[in-house]
Amino acid sequence: MRKPMRNEFLIVSGNSVTFLGDIIFTFALNWWVIDVTNDPKILGLIMGLSVIPSLFFNLFGGVIADRFNKKLIIFLTDIISGITCVTFSFIIIDSEVNIPLVITMNVILSITHSIFSPTVRSILPRITKKDRLKTVNSVLNTITETIKITGPMLAGALFALSFISINEILLINGVSFIVSALFELLIQYSSNNEKAKLNMKSVINDFKEGFIHSKSKPVLFRLLITISLVNFFIAGYNILLPSYVNEYIDRTGAYSILLSAEAIGGVLGALILSLSKNKTITLSNLKVELTLCGIFFLPFFIINTYTFTLIATFIFGFFLVRFNTLFFTFIQTEVDQNYLGRIFSIIFTSASLFMPLGSFLFGYIIDIMNNYTFTLIGLGIVLTNILMKSKDEGSQENKEFNAV
Repeated sequence: MRKPMRNEFLIVSGNSVTFLGDIIFTFALNWWVIDVTNDPKILGLIMGLSVIPSLFFNLFGGVIADRFNKKLIIFLTDIISGITCVTFSFIIIDSEVNIPLVITMNVILSITHSIFSPTVRSILPRITKKDRLKTVNSVLNTITETIKITGPMLAGALFALSFISINEILLINGVSFIVSALFELLIQYSSNNEKAKLNMKSVINDFKEGFIHSKSKPVLFRLLITISLVNFFIAGYNILLPSYVNEYIDRTGAYSILLSAEAIGGVLGALILSLSKNKTITLSNLKVELTLCGIFFLPFFIINTYTFTLIATFIFGFFLVRFNTLFFTFIQTEVDQNYLGRIFSIIFTSASLFMPLGSFLFGYIIDIMNNYTFTLIGLGIVLTNILMKSKDEGSQENKEFNAV
């Protein structure tokens, strides 16, 4: 097997194994917290506080990615995450939600993820060919969205077994991280262009350079603002879904089915995109994909049946994955590789900026608005994209960027 193809297989396989463990863990954690406490505010508190420390590390994770061996970084972060999950699987008590303990575990995982994410995205252009980036991103998203279908079902089946608790789920997630690290260790990668030196002055200078580089691309800078605002509402969606199922849907396995519907939409979105021969990306196309994520949440103040919820989550997944695939491909092809780590750090920081606030606030909003919160979330996503249009966007609106 040629080196680029071998590397693609290893990075996709490693990420897929980790993602399966993460999906099972996230499903189990959300459901466990809601089931034990019956309080969405507690889940919002845990999710919100867990994300805050990662905001700081998101800023500098890209600097680390640009200066050190990317292969070594993704290997070490997966190993640390694996050891964390295995350790906490022996500490957490299944019958009670120890909030400080759960937040501590989530903070560690959040920090390693904030370093891992910009690194794994920035390593792709170095281990595969430029004309295969869109295909690799689509394949990666297709597989991860497929796992989103099987993961919740598997988690639901595991949780239904009397001898499986949150402790065993944590153990499974820990093992998945370690297996992923072993895949990543086999990647053939040269780090000749990276500087193995880091101090506070170099960190600040590197981050400044990355920020200036992102500002020099108006389309990218405008999208960063849009993403940060949209993710405020997506954080609310993540808190709302398990609470909505627990409160209003008297159907076994409904939460895993809804997550699977969202994932099926994502699989189809990524698959159709991978088969597309269109090699250009426009700002207008990106914003349309993102706007359509929230469209089907708008009618919830009139229609709030289980069937309609399935359709809405399917549509949400379909367009969100399409947007993510196009957006990451645009970054990987248009940004200088020497800045990629820092640019992805800025992207992930922007994406996470308002998520803690969204988790906190929607924990209370759900108590007031109940299932009508879906309408608020859809309206927020749609209006954010509409309001981000401005007079000076005309020249950028139809600008095309080569996707391959």
